Amino acid sequence: MIDFLGGPGILSPRTTLGSDISLFMAMGFISMFLFAGYLARNKKGLAHHRMILASMVMMVLYLAYYAQVRYMGLASLSDQMKYMGGSDFYNTVLHPLLMAHLVVVSISLYLSVYMVINGFMARFPLDDGSLTLKTGFAKPSKVLWGIGLAWFAFLVWMTTLSGRLSSSHTVIFLVLGFGIPAGVALLIHFALPKADRRHRIVGRVCLMFFGLMLATTTTTYYLLYIAKY
Repeated sequence: MIDFLGGPGILSPRTTLGSDISLFMAMGFISMFLFAGYLARNKKGLAHHRMILASMVMMVLYLAYYAQVRYMGLASLSDQMKYMGGSDFYNTVLHPLLMAHLVVVSISLYLSVYMVINGFMARFPLDDGSLTLKTGFAKPSKVLWGIGLAWFAFLVWMTTLSGRLSSSHTVIFLVLGFGIPAGVALLIHFALPKADRRHRIVGRVCLMFFGLMLATTTTTYYLLYIAKY
């Protein structure tokens, strides 16, 4: 059994209810993103565009809720969720899974924001009202980097406000939350300069990460709140 900043082995009603709602919202926006990818594969550009925007709204609501009930994963990272099962299973399975989940979520969420901004920059409306992708070189997005810096400031504020992390855990959290995604953005910029090719390839990678996010989210939830030890 897991204790989230409470007594040993006790789950508060807010913890269990918060976990259920968090899982429901996460599965909702992940499924919407995956369906948007299906629409893109079937060349339904306008429907894809609208579904992505709806997915982003759902994701923002999820992040706002997650910041309230899970402090953006700070408790998981600092081992403040007290696992009451065997230590061998925790060390070999659960803790590595939690860390992998944080990495996958970090990259997935950043790629989703990146793809929305890139989609607006790369879209090309046709006469019949549908959308396709522009050809040519993509320009660096000042908006994207502005959002990234604002996100970094928010993460610093979160870690400072919570007071839950050691200095080493704070560095790890900031690397996961900003450093890795920023590095991915730079890699994309130099490796995929063409706008249409960038959007298609990064879109496939984004869908792959959202699939991994769905798998790690449901598996982590099962091991923390359903599995008997």
